[in-house]
Amino acid sequence: LINETPDEQFPEAIAEVLDVNEWLDWYAVNILIGNFEMLEKNYYLYHDFTDRWLVLPWDTDLTLGHNMWESSVDGLLDEEISWDNPIDSGTWESKKIDGKWNHLIDRMMDMPEFRFFYCRRLKELMADEFSPAEMFPRVDAAFAYIHPWAEADPNRWRPEGFQFSDGPDELKTYITNRIEFLETEMVTFCPDLEVPLVINEFMADNSGTIGDEAGDYDDWIEIYNTSSTLTWDLGGMYLTDNLGEPTRWRIPDDTLIPPGGTLLFWADGEENEGPLHANFALDATGGQIGLFDRDIFGNSVISVLTYTAQATDVSYGRMPDGSDTWQSFITPTPGWPNQGRPPIISGTIHTPAWPTADDVVTITAVITDEGALTVTLWYRTFAPGAQPPDYQPAPMHQANGSGTNWQLVLPAQPEGTWVEYYIEAEDEVGMATVGRPDWPQENYRYIVGWQRPPLYINELMALNTHTLEDEDGDYDDWIELYNAGTEDIDLGGMHLTDNIGSATQFHIPAGTVIPAGGYLVLWADKDWEGGHLNFKLSGAGEYVGLFDSQAGYYAPIDAVYFPPQTPDVSWGRFPDGDGGWHAMTTPTPGGPNLLEPPQFLEVARTPTWPDAGESVTVTAVITAGSPVVSATLWYDVGNGFQPGSMVEGSGTSWQLVLPPQPEGTLVDYYLEAVDGVGQRTLHPTAAPTVTHRYL
Repeated sequence: LINETPDEQFPEAIAEVLDVNEWLDWYAVNILIGNFEMLEKNYYLYHDFTDRWLVLPWDTDLTLGHNMWESSVDGLLDEEISWDNPIDSGTWESKKIDGKWNHLIDRMMDMPEFRFFYCRRLKELMADEFSPAEMFPRVDAAFAYIHPWAEADPNRWRPEGFQFSDGPDELKTYITNRIEFLETEMVTFCPDLEVPLVINEFMADNSGTIGDEAGDYDDWIEIYNTSSTLTWDLGGMYLTDNLGEPTRWRIPDDTLIPPGGTLLFWADGEENEGPLHANFALDATGGQIGLFDRDIFGNSVISVLTYTAQATDVSYGRMPDGSDTWQSFITPTPGWPNQGRPPIISGTIHTPAWPTADDVVTITAVITDEGALTVTLWYRTFAPGAQPPDYQPAPMHQANGSGTNWQLVLPAQPEGTWVEYYIEAEDEVGMATVGRPDWPQENYRYIVGWQRPPLYINELMALNTHTLEDEDGDYDDWIELYNAGTEDIDLGGMHLTDNIGSATQFHIPAGTVIPAGGYLVLWADKDWEGGHLNFKLSGAGEYVGLFDSQAGYYAPIDAVYFPPQTPDVSWGRFPDGDGGWHAMTTPTPGGPNLLEPPQFLEVARTPTWPDAGESVTVTAVITAGSPVVSATLWYDVGNGFQPGSMVEGSGTSWQLVLPPQPEGTLVDYYLEAVDGVGQRTLHPTAAPTVTHRYL
């Protein structure tokens, strides 16, 4: 791919297998700090179930002005710091002194869109994280912290002519001069391209088309990312309804639009309702909309529009997306392509669910679209343990000749045959949707003659420092399995693995039984005996899979891909069995999992005792074992409790502004928080019998 893909195909091809945004950030930082070993080493390429590679850097000690490209001290460092290494170091044009260069760097910097994005990241970093204002205090703080210890270290490297106390000034000199040098290089190196973001559609008179989080039908603006390869962050850019006031509303940090994606902003003047609510509303009689760049780029124009009077519930947008042609949409498309939504595939099932060798299998899906569809079932069949063949296409048809139910009948297969399939639907304008289940299944599947046992990987701990001891007193990694069924299950012959390419890594001994509704803890410590597995878990995160026995056709029973872990915090399902995965601060090896419900750490109001006509801001700090999905303030001014949706601020803070009340009004209120698994907490706990109140 890197060496042979034609230039016109390379950007999209590399974006399918590499996190391009992350790679460009990695390259920009290395160029800033002068880490030129990155051309050939000192990083890992990490690949996971997303099928995209990430760069994990390490060993950045030979940076910030010292390298081995010139005459050196003790065979290691330059005698003088250098800040003038090229902006495209690592390309064929800017090889190392030993002639080495990097093919991927060369290809990436040869792509105008990637080079443009890289240049923007350099400029942003030099104005923020790598600026003297940010870096100099960090240098001074680090020096002050290590200075006495470093000077006292008898093994410290002491090349002739180098004084440890000169370090801070040397680093500051590098930072200042590196920025000046790169700014000069950028003049000729960086392409003059436009930011690939456009105002794509808007509605200035929304009466009933789409509601926001609060249920209000407000004006909206849709932004479209025309790039097919890069995610763009709108954070720090500006939206406005007055082109003479380009910085009217600053878009919050980390507001991302994926390649080819859209994002909806509410132009309602109600910033308290959420991060995507602007501080202005649109004028249905005609007006202006503008998207302007960040301050560091001089608030230059990205996309602007002047519009005339708008009809109720009719949007105005580009057709096709991102083009220069505008039209009215009687059927608006907020948040999806203006050509219309691609087909929607849902409800995919096969019947019978657990077929035997005598059964034909009917595959059914509900597929909706506004026009004619072509629907294809892609499937393959293979024996247990065999290399899966390529998928074969088979056309699906509408049940009874019309409607949204599509189906296909697959012939009976021999006992033990694996059958995997997915569905692809394409509409009249070429918009396609592929219907596949999420990881770990990735394809729809049935295995002839096999039924899934009610077994689950239920909890695990990859960094056990003091939570649970094994029989030898060791604090080792552990995995908990759960039997959600009503009968005991013998796991003998089944397999556990942390290697996605080896389903049979550990053979569970015969006689290993989990009682009905019970739990089994296995030690992942490489001890191989009894309840001890032949692998350990990685605290950095990895895969664990449970597979059936040979008699069960090595069928996949359950799997988890867990993220980097915290010492003595387990990773488990809640509720037990088929619940979602969460970090659990109260591990429960061998017992039912616990997930901390929402907790109110602090509730306050400002002012405490308001005057007549004065609004009141209620704030709450809420934590939970899973994300808090809603916080509601219920208040009563004499005519019953009314709900108000609190707005999430930074971190765990939530807020709502209560409206002013007349003199003498008694206001009772209480708070309700709900987490992602439906656990509900009230504050005060006895609400609504007991409430907060003010007069």
